[in-house]
Amino acid sequence: EAAASRKSSGQVASKKKAPVQTPRYIAVETSKGEGYKGSSAVMIYDTQSKALVGNDVYDVKSAPKTGTVTKYDTVQAQYVGTGT
Repeated sequence: EAAASRKSSGQVASKKKAPVQTPRYIAVETSKGEGYKGSSAVMIYDTQSKALVGNDVYDVKSAPKTGTVTKYDTVQAQYVGTGT
């Protein structure tokens, strides 16, 4: 009985999911300024330093799907939309 119990516990432990890892860079939708032609404007945020990556606002033709990784200049960032 004890052996069966140990085996059962081992099976449960192996099914645990790995913790979700936060991406280093995320692309966050921001308000569009005058002269923007795309459907949305995006800024890049560094989740480790907790700061924006520069002052660049990217004018995107259409917003990527949430969770999609896209390259913005030299940085690859996961799109999170408005973050709400």
